Amino acid sequence: MDDVQAAVLLAKLTVLDQDVARRAELAAAYGEGLRDIPGVTRLPEVTDAPDVVFYVYLIEAERRDALVAHLAGRGIETEVYYPRPLHLQPCFAELGHRPGDFPVAEAAAERALALPLHADLGFAEVDRVCAAVREFYAGGTR
Repeated sequence: MDDVQAAVLLAKLTVLDQDVARRAELAAAYGEGLRDIPGVTRLPEVTDAPDVVFYVYLIEAERRDALVAHLAGRGIETEVYYPRPLHLQPCFAELGHRPGDFPVAEAAAERALALPLHADLGFAEVDRVCAAVREFYAGGTR
């Protein structure tokens, strides 16, 4: 690490606890806004445990790819971080696993979607994302 990188990281350390707390607040707001939406099958558990950090807000959603398109059409960026379960990754091919060997992992990989989350995100933006997800599952886009 050079001096410039060290200086930037030292400056970021001064706000690290604030950023972690802010992300937890935003995660709680997402949980409230996305609760009870048919089609959103899993939300992260938000706790006050000091070792929990929301580096992403990862949900599981039915018809994920259509939801991604719906959100993109409204200017909302998402990310699919885990499109393929580990046992189907090329680097593990030598283990000989096939589709169907781990159906829970495969189903989760088909539904996992990361919603926008960063310390500078506003609650109004979280509300906008939640409203767009609710719109999608209410029949706004098929």
